[in-house]
Amino acid sequence: YQRRVHGGRPSIQTVCLRSELPSDPYERLFFRADIDARNLILPPKFHRGRDEVPEFNPMSHDHVSDMANRILQGQKARHRFVEVAATYKCKAIAEAMYRCGVLGGFRDFGNSYRIIIELKYHHDQPVIRQLKLISKPSRKYFWTPDMISKAMCRSTVYETSTIYLLGTPEGVVTGREALARNLSGVALCAID
Repeated sequence: YQRRVHGGRPSIQTVCLRSELPSDPYERLFFRADIDARNLILPPKFHRGRDEVPEFNPMSHDHVSDMANRILQGQKARHRFVEVAATYKCKAIAEAMYRCGVLGGFRDFGNSYRIIIELKYHHDQPVIRQLKLISKPSRKYFWTPDMISKAMCRSTVYETSTIYLLGTPEGVVTGREALARNLSGVALCAID
């Protein structure tokens, strides 16, 4: 801090020190200074104006496939965080994946720009081995509880622990939650 005198009254002015901590308090919750300093500090153009929204360019126009692709590519590159578009469906999928235990966490910044997803690793191996999209924008697959139970039985026969995510009227739920509540919905993705 630096003291200055304006009109006889001392005032305190903050001196900006170069620090590795990000300025956003939400990003500080996930921050580890030794590893993530380069990944989380935003470029200088993002600090220009308070009301200026940084641009976000998704890889595709389908935000769910873009989210799946970013998660898989981030785990392949051993990143700790990935940034995805903050649509309602992406937030709901991230929340369902966090409930299943395949994500380390996620932060929603309360705007329509982005959410940060923390990837999860177990013994230096990604928890998510495969993330397959079932429905696409051009083709939606609607599953009844009977179809969900058949798909889950098929995954137990092949000894894989597949988690199915479905978009239902009650939000995005897993296959087990849909069976417990007897819900039907659009099959979004399968996580191995």
